Amino acid sequence: MPRSYSVGEFADERGVHRQTVKRWCREDEIDYTRTPGGSRRIPRRELLRLSGDARPTDCVALCARVSSHGQKENGDLDRQLDRLADYAHNHGWTVENTYTDVGSDLNEDRCDLTSLLDDVRDADYGRILVTYEDRLTRFGFSYLEWYFDCYGVTITVIKDETDKSAQEELVAALTGLEVFSYWCPTTS
Repeated sequence: MPRSYSVGEFADERGVHRQTVKRWCREDEIDYTRTPGGSRRIPRRELLRLSGDARPTDCVALCARVSSHGQKENGDLDRQLDRLADYAHNHGWTVENTYTDVGSDLNEDRCDLTSLLDDVRDADYGRILVTYEDRLTRFGFSYLEWYFDCYGVTITVIKDETDKSAQEELVAALTGLEVFSYWCPTTS
C-alpha cells in the first residue's frame, strides 16, 4: 500500500503548520482521502509533487477495457473513453495517452495492460483514469496502485451515479468464477 501521512506528519515533512495543510486540503491544493473515522490521509506522491520530484497529476492517461468484442461493437469501450475524457476535461487535465483492451479482467496477458505497465516507468503523465477498478484487474488492484505509486503515478477511479448495480456486480463475479474454474480445474 502506498505510504500516506496524517495532517500532522505531512506538516512536519513540509515544515509548515497543521492548519496550512488543512487549508490546502479544503482548497483542493493537495489530494487526500478520509479514513473511516474521518481523518485526512495525504499520499506520499503529494509530498513528492510539492518537492518538485513528482510527475504532473494534471497530465493523465485513460485506461478502458471491455470483456468482449460484442461490448466493443455496442460502443461500451467508446462510452468509457468519452466518460474518462469528459472527467479529465472537467478537471482541466490533459490526456497524454490512452490504453484500451478487449478481454477478461482475469487475463493478465492483455496487450494494453502490458504496455501501461511498461510505459509508466517513463510516462509524461502522473495520473491514470479508469471508470472502475476492474477495468484494470479483478484481483490485485492494490498491487497495481503500489507499482504505479513507485513511479509517482496515481490511479483515479471515477465511480459516479452510473456505477454498476448489485445485479451487474454479481453477474460479473459469477462470470469471473466460471472462467476462473475453467482455467484452474480442481483435482478430485
